[in-house]
Amino acid sequence: MKMRGHESFYLRRGWLQKGIKNIQKNDRIFNSKESNACDTLGIGANMVRSLKYWLIATGVAEEIYNDEGKKILVPSKIGKTIDKYDKFYEELGTNMLVHYKLVSNEEDATAWYWLFNEYEGNVIDKEIFERELKDYFKMKYGKEVLTGYDEEFNCIIKTYIQSEKDEDPEETKISPLSELGLLSITDSKKKEYRKNSLSVNDIHPLIAFAIICDMARNETELSVDDICNKKCGLGKTFNLTRTTVIGLLDILAKRGYVKLTRTAGLDVINILKSMSSIEAITMYYKELNGER
Repeated sequence: MKMRGHESFYLRRGWLQKGIKNIQKNDRIFNSKESNACDTLGIGANMVRSLKYWLIATGVAEEIYNDEGKKILVPSKIGKTIDKYDKFYEELGTNMLVHYKLVSNEEDATAWYWLFNEYEGNVIDKEIFERELKDYFKMKYGKEVLTGYDEEFNCIIKTYIQSEKDEDPEETKISPLSELGLLSITDSKKKEYRKNSLSVNDIHPLIAFAIICDMARNETELSVDDICNKKCGLGKTFNLTRTTVIGLLDILAKRGYVKLTRTAGLDVINILKSMSSIEAITMYYKELNGER
């Protein structure tokens, strides 16, 4: 598990693009004192560490060892795909993929993973967050984490909710994930927030299919219950109701990607077009560009 890897800086618009661009020029920029990362990136030392964290936590980059045994940061498969088709991270589907990879990353973004996959409530405030997450750490890891909850909570809120101070849509301090509308304020005085459920029209069917392909792990049949309720699955990631999941599956069925079988005992889908998640993501971008 990891806490406060973000150095209290939430993900900012343009950061992932900047990070990917620079690690392609110098894969040691975040791992070498000689790289002068602060000067190259134009940000302070704490922000440099935060940017490296966000590149890894969102899954667009990965840290590996080169032939000399030194750590380097390189774009991941999904990072390369986004860089090819949406270099500036402008598409809503791109932000959905970034969110999906973030909340699926229990190791590097434990609090994000917990909020969307483990926490069963829809309303949360700082007190509930600390109490419930602290209990989760004890149960899952056998550890008692005493500090860091304020920073994690505030960072999560700023990741998904645009501050009233940042009304300019071009403002670089805005988090790109705030566009998804997954959290909203229910009581500003109490600092209470609600997890919002996206609708069928909010999610491109090929983004949904990419996540389903990821869930399938080369299997050709999935239960609708799993798609709705499995951790790091489509339903949990976007707070979807079963009705919304069925609606997305109906669209995919009409497109010929899946066959939806609804029975009294168990609703299942059969994947008719077997492909990797990256292939489905590539199809999403090609469709946006009017390609076949």
